[in-house]
Amino acid sequence: MSELKDLITIRNYIPEFDKNFIFSTWKKSIYFGNKYLRDIPEDHFFEKFELLIKFILDKPETTIKVACLKEDISVILGYSVYELELFHFIFKFFNKVF
Repeated sequence: MSELKDLITIRNYIPEFDKNFIFSTWKKSIYFGNKYLRDIPEDHFFEKFELLIKFILDKPETTIKVACLKEDISVILGYSVYELELFHFIFKFFNKVF
């Protein structure tokens, strides 16, 4: 069996592959992961939070790194969004791999 490091790579953000996935997972993780936010109507929260995500992603100092399969870089396993020493969001798709 292949080593995990042989299957996964870390790459830079590619908007055409990553943008929709990042927006969807980030806003849903925040909304559904916090019981207090669920008092806010879902559509209202998503609309406003998308503006914040866009603002963060559009900042020139923001870095986005994506963990994906080496054989298919469009298969995202996780990502991080940060600037300098501030992490805005980290997402991982699996708790355990293999």
